[in-house]
Amino acid sequence: MSFFEKRKKRKLYQQWVDKSGLPEENIPAEYTDEGPAGEEPWEEERGGEPPRRSRVFVIHVTTRHLLIVLAIIAALLILSTTLATVLVMRSC
Repeated sequence: MSFFEKRKKRKLYQQWVDKSGLPEENIPAEYTDEGPAGEEPWEEERGGEPPRRSRVFVIHVTTRHLLIVLAIIAALLILSTTLATVLVMRSC
């Protein structure tokens, strides 16, 4: 599960605790601030070194965002061609 999905679920569980009276014991360990209890597998398996973090920047683009960007580009193209046509016609 990605970082953002976990963060959303953690916030949702926190809202349930704050507003609906959900006992904190019912929250799964992976969605608490402490994380899963005692779970640090790299210390045992890899000799105490934490895993390296990737420095790759990933942008998650949905189809809706792509369609919005394409619509904006199309509108700007139509606007620029219309403006160019008006300016050419006035100069003649």
